Amino acid sequence: KNKNYMLTCPPSKLNKFPNNYSIQIFSIFLESWRQTKGLKKIYWNGFFLIFVAAIVPIYFFLSLSLLLDGMYPTFYLKDFLMDIPHSLFYLTSGISLSHIALQHIRDKNVHYKMALDLDKIWKPLIFFGFIVCLLTFMINLWLIYISTLSANRTAYGFQIIFECIFFTIITIYIFQLAIITMLLILDKNLTQMKSFAICFKAINKHCFKNISLGLFTWFLAIFFTILTLGIGLIWLQPMLSLTHAIQYQRIFNEDDSVI
Repeated sequence: KNKNYMLTCPPSKLNKFPNNYSIQIFSIFLESWRQTKGLKKIYWNGFFLIFVAAIVPIYFFLSLSLLLDGMYPTFYLKDFLMDIPHSLFYLTSGISLSHIALQHIRDKNVHYKMALDLDKIWKPLIFFGFIVCLLTFMINLWLIYISTLSANRTAYGFQIIFECIFFTIITIYIFQLAIITMLLILDKNLTQMKSFAICFKAINKHCFKNISLGLFTWFLAIFFTILTLGIGLIWLQPMLSLTHAIQYQRIFNEDDSVI
């Protein structure tokens, strides 16, 4: 079995990405579980490093949001501003730790300090962070709006469930697109626009399977977190990053030890 995990297509031909890549959800899940061995300590050290680096921006936006909320309470500025550090932290940890996971499954030496190697992706990171933040803000406003219109509580409950599922799917799609795009930038030194165009086409080639993968891992993480009273996060969080890394491999037809 080949353990080199090298891309079969050179960077110059990445715009002609393989059309027949396979997203096998259960296979990816099993591979991510197997690859957690030797990654957990590095993963959590990297996560803690990102968290420490994010403390100052979080407190800044918290203070600013509280100030503006007191001045303009009807504009929901507090919710919007609080979504900014949350979205950026969520994306930063996602891409950084997925990049570490990608190098781990390639049997390369990894270190937790790699979590802050973000020089090449800070622009798309801010862009996607703003999109996720705006989407979250729109969801909150929409839920508030429909709650004022609905007189039937049962109908309102079903509507809330439908809206949550719909916006969850959209959020997973955007997050996957962001992760794969920034992994390609870090991995192949491509320009931001070229990476985005390639990944947009690649994700949409098997859009249903890619979103299904995201939904499956998301629901599975919630289920096992509740089942294990939070202890399962020690394994589940690294598995989520490994899932993105393996998904990246499959999209660009890297060899692996499962198929």
